[in-house]
Amino acid sequence: MWQSLNGDEQPVVHVSWDDGAAFYQWTRPRLRFPTEAEWEYAARGGDGRVFPWGNGWPPPREAGNGFDDLRADGYAATAPVGKFAANPFGIYDLGGNVREWCADMLSSFRPDYPSGDATDPRGPESGDRRMVRGCSFTDGHRKYWRCAYRHGSTPVDRNEDLGLRPAAAAGTR
Repeated sequence: MWQSLNGDEQPVVHVSWDDGAAFYQWTRPRLRFPTEAEWEYAARGGDGRVFPWGNGWPPPREAGNGFDDLRADGYAATAPVGKFAANPFGIYDLGGNVREWCADMLSSFRPDYPSGDATDPRGPESGDRRMVRGCSFTDGHRKYWRCAYRHGSTPVDRNEDLGLRPAAAAGTR
């Protein structure tokens, strides 16, 4: 079920990993899930920052949609895409709004992922959980806002704070 909480300018939510895989298959070869390593590199803005906006806490108000007072930014749930500051790569909304599915799978949820190469390590080939990166409008604690924060979810999960951030397939625009 493709759905947004607050209108057409909002991120798509209530989308499972399986829904995303079907969407990316439909767009083939243009779009795909980012790998977990690609997502984190993009979130860190190329300079290794701790949070999408930099290294300091608390974040500036323009950094994202969430925090302890969910209505402080004027949005009770998701905010329009592109509302919050872009990082050095020009990527918007890496702080808050929705968590985002990644391509990587985990056979059991662990805080490490030892397989793959040094530039784009991959999770195992099979398992029961997929990686989700980022934080959402529901997250207030600083640990969720770190670029390195990782969590997993079953591929059929659909939530109001879970969506997609497509990556372009190599050689496409």
